[in-house]
Amino acid sequence: MGAEGLALGPYLKALEGRFVALRGRGYSLSARDVGRVMTWHAEGVPLFVALRVIDEAMLKWRRDGAKRAPTLGGLERSVEAAMKRRAERGVAMAPEDAAQAKPSDEWARLKDALAEAGRATQDGGAKAALRSAWREVKGAEAGAGDPWELAAALDERLVVGLGELLPAAERAKMAADVETGLAAVGAAKMSQGARAERAAFEMARWVRAHFAVPELVRVLLEGGLAEEAS
Repeated sequence: MGAEGLALGPYLKALEGRFVALRGRGYSLSARDVGRVMTWHAEGVPLFVALRVIDEAMLKWRRDGAKRAPTLGGLERSVEAAMKRRAERGVAMAPEDAAQAKPSDEWARLKDALAEAGRATQDGGAKAALRSAWREVKGAEAGAGDPWELAAALDERLVVGLGELLPAAERAKMAADVETGLAAVGAAKMSQGARAERAAFEMARWVRAHFAVPELVRVLLEGGLAEEAS
């Protein structure tokens, strides 16, 4: 395994999902892009570093109003630069400080995020789903699982499970809001597959906002960024 122990499958899926959703068009990565991601994984580029580079490039693209959207090929140098900065900071880090960056911190972030969301919601079904997810995280931690892989899986399952709790009126509102979101990104010009991908992204975002449940991969990503900045 590369990329700090995360299996290639979840690593590739997380990067593809983030890139396609933020770019707003395209159904999947090209074969060449998949090869780039596989190289990053083999070279040990952490998932949160690659996601940060993508997020920053997409933010700059939207802010500057450039016509050409970022490509993974165009982000290779940014990934290399991020890893160089990370390595330079690592050289200066004392061994006892490096030992503090443990996977247990990632498990704690997941459990804290789920517990906080469970306390905040008044929906009994949502509370039950979040408690179940919390127990799954705790079990995976005890079994030396992969927090990133589990976070990605739980993100998908929670959206599906919470979506099933919505009454008919809320489902109708979600559908209308998703259509509005699709229109805002020009979904009419997308391929059928790209539109479906964007619709799933908009629906997941709506469900999370409705139940005030965070995206768990984002929780880990933001925790990693905080460590990078410290």
